[in-house]
Amino acid sequence: RYSGAVFSQVNAFQIETLYTKAIEMLAAEPGDTVLDLYCGVGTLSVLIGDAVGAVTGVDLDERAVFDAKENAARNGQADRCQFVCGDVGDGQLWKAHLDRYHRVVVNPPRAGIAKRAVEGIAATRATRVIYVSCNPETLARDCRLLSAHRYSITRVIPVDMFPQTTHVECVALLERT
Repeated sequence: RYSGAVFSQVNAFQIETLYTKAIEMLAAEPGDTVLDLYCGVGTLSVLIGDAVGAVTGVDLDERAVFDAKENAARNGQADRCQFVCGDVGDGQLWKAHLDRYHRVVVNPPRAGIAKRAVEGIAATRATRVIYVSCNPETLARDCRLLSAHRYSITRVIPVDMFPQTTHVECVALLERT
């Protein structure tokens, strides 16, 4: 479900490839808890829900969070997926549970991850961060910031979501060392 003005990936043919790679890299285990920042309509949260104990999605767009809750319910994931509407950069939204997250997924807008969100991610016990990016420049900047917190890039997969353009979507795996 997508409300009229919420963000969605436009290439329906490649979205499955993009999200399959992200889920593979996540390597989630049944008891894991996952933090999905910039979750949008909850597509990744719902897909991950079957494989983990719980997913918390955070997004600023109230309509997207409404759709995420609907999507979780429609796919039998309402008990595993919870969604919070708010600014990802405001760590107060998810700070109370930082120590419970085993994995983090981020899929930010072109501007990249909010600096305070980088600090929040670093404060989790997450051993893996999956970063889905449509902007290689902000991906590089944010990976550099996360590397200061003992995260190392171990894999990057480009996915051509925009054929015959200079744009590329990337899925990066960062692991805590």
